[in-house]
Amino acid sequence: MEEIESKEVEKVAVSYGYLLPKEHPLHIPPHVALARLVISCNLSFNCFNLGCPNLLKEKDVENMRLEIDILHARNTEKDKGKKFEGSWTRVLVIMLLTYATLTMYMSVVLHVENPFLNALVPTMGFNLSTWSLPHVKALWIRWHDFLSSRSQDDIRTSLRRVNDQSP
Repeated sequence: MEEIESKEVEKVAVSYGYLLPKEHPLHIPPHVALARLVISCNLSFNCFNLGCPNLLKEKDVENMRLEIDILHARNTEKDKGKKFEGSWTRVLVIMLLTYATLTMYMSVVLHVENPFLNALVPTMGFNLSTWSLPHVKALWIRWHDFLSSRSQDDIRTSLRRVNDQSP
């Protein structure tokens, strides 16, 4: 009997944990709460219709679904922002603005000869800084993984030596 009651209490805690403030240590994001509830009920999203009438009310499930939809919409917007951050459109616009600004600064303030040519160097430097260099990145990741696995092996070896020396 107590086991059944504790499971019901756990289900209610999981289902209402998303209502707590985000700063609260027991707060659960709504999509996680709904997934846990479905798993714990071993049922579909319509848990309240299939034998758990005290567990959730229909409006609670709808609120959770609405919050999940809001999260999906926000994630979609973030994905669009990330795509723009890596787009050539952004890089070209920044390069053009950098070139125009440097050309004007070099010609008006510094009175440099050939400001149109001299402004190309920092502009191309910016362009190079935007490259992701996937091959270099792959090599760096491999090297970093090698070093971290090596240091973990050193730690394991040291611990074995300490354990072997203990009486």
